Amino acid sequence: MDVRVVIKTDKQTIITAKKLARKKNTSLSKMFEAYLKDLVEGKTELIICPK
Repeated sequence: MDVRVVIKTDKQTIITAKKLARKKNTSLSKMFEAYLKDLVEGKTELIICPK
């Protein structure tokens, strides 16, 4: 079952992320889905940058 996730961030972050996804020949949604999957499976660490 697919679930919708809403992310609130600044516009420039989204623009930059979309450019990165385009360079990787994928969508931002697929890129984020892969990141979440890797995070859950312990293949990557959660990085939180303080503002």
